[in-house]
Amino acid sequence: MSSLEVSDLKCSKGFELKCKCGLTAGRRVSRTRANLFRLFYNCPKSDFADQCEFFEWADDLSPTGDKHLDEINEISSECRRLQERIDLIREEHDTERAAWIREREQLMSQLLSVKMELDQMKTRIKIVHESDLMPPYDEKLSNPKDEEDDPVVIQTV
Repeated sequence: MSSLEVSDLKCSKGFELKCKCGLTAGRRVSRTRANLFRLFYNCPKSDFADQCEFFEWADDLSPTGDKHLDEINEISSECRRLQERIDLIREEHDTERAAWIREREQLMSQLLSVKMELDQMKTRIKIVHESDLMPPYDEKLSNPKDEEDDPVVIQTV
């Protein structure tokens, strides 16, 4: 049976489910994202404009006593519950991802500030080394230990 065919269903109370037109309600499968694969009943007329306003979710009904229909309703409810769980997990993922992106942007900003501060310090050190106030850098003066290790040569005549 196609998902859009009308079926002869009976409620658990033993009477057929009728729409406001007095016709046996049609059982259909929802294809919307919010209610994917959820069974519902509505007016069986094929032209949407001619349908009455009757609508009822199948899982809101009491068990029908029809083993197959009740099993389909149970599976449909489980599919809907799982889809809701998937949606919740996606929402949590999106929230966590947004928080992660914000934190990454803050850390990148802090890193940029530290790099700028380091560059400023390097510039100041370079200026100080190149200024007239600093004596010229001499390797011999900076390492007096090397001079002491040189042998002393004494010449005699």
